[in-house]
Amino acid sequence: MKRTKSQEIGDIGESTTLFIASKNRDWIARKVDKDFGVDIEMELVDNEKVTGQYVKVQVKGTTICQIVDNQIKFRVKTNFLRYCDECRVPIILVLIDINKDIGFFIWVQEYLRMHKTNIVKHKSADILIPSTNDFENGLKNKIKNIASGLNHTQLQLDLKASLSSAFLLGDTEIYEKLTELSIDIAKTNSLEINKIIEDLIILGNKAWGTFDGNKKSSILYSFCNKFGNQFSSSHIEKMVTRGSSYSRVGIIALGILYDEFPNFVKSLKLPEVFKKHEDIRMAYYCLFRERYLGQKSTSLWGKKNIDYKIGNLNIQDEDRLDLFLKWPNRGESTILDFLVYEGK
Repeated sequence: MKRTKSQEIGDIGESTTLFIASKNRDWIARKVDKDFGVDIEMELVDNEKVTGQYVKVQVKGTTICQIVDNQIKFRVKTNFLRYCDECRVPIILVLIDINKDIGFFIWVQEYLRMHKTNIVKHKSADILIPSTNDFENGLKNKIKNIASGLNHTQLQLDLKASLSSAFLLGDTEIYEKLTELSIDIAKTNSLEINKIIEDLIILGNKAWGTFDGNKKSSILYSFCNKFGNQFSSSHIEKMVTRGSSYSRVGIIALGILYDEFPNFVKSLKLPEVFKKHEDIRMAYYCLFRERYLGQKSTSLWGKKNIDYKIGNLNIQDEDRLDLFLKWPNRGESTILDFLVYEGK
């Protein structure tokens, strides 16, 4: 079968990358077959001994690298970016100009942590590669530091993997300590802090509702209790919604946020966020908590004079005792179980 022009350019790009790497005795480059998103692995060599420190490389060949404002714009598939985002091993993208036999590189995981890039909703996304990131020169310094872990980004990637392990083990104490360390390292990098929260929600969404997941829900509750003022409305929406309805674990976690950070949570305007959802009980819950803003949930459910009516939703007087009795076991979501629609 005859190769396409695109395949030819891609093969030349890989060969050029391997050739440039072979000129540097500090690296051993190996072509990788049938590995999703990765064409080459490069391992660092120290005093002619392999170190076990390496980077994965995706190569893209092109006939021209157009530099604008000291940057090269290149479009990549978001499934590759999602793969990089989940990978603990550093992955660099190398763009080879096959007509000039030169290359430029970008460390993908670091780029994703420094730039707000939508890797979920779109099939492809633009990334900007600095023209100063010459691949051959990078093998002498920057890429060495990437492979050897001499950077904060790799520290964050390793912490993310450790957070995942602590969550899967259900170790709340270790998870809390690692989270505090991660946020301290992230400092004011809101993108990195958002990533910590999103990773927890993604892990949780895979586990909530299972026997094993229920044991780990305490990790989410503890996180909300300590770091609730780091959440965004988008985080909370993902945490609470489950399909066309809600997650009991998510509602309980939201209750903790209202308990511990009432004014902050109100500022997120959650009733407006949840009004667009099919299950209006989520918006009701937010409106109810904000009606009694500043009061802990445990102080609300036993009171006889609580006004549950919001819009056309209410709790019947005869159900209040059942609500009071079942709340200790079911938590915040109990109120939603007893809501009834009262027509005009």
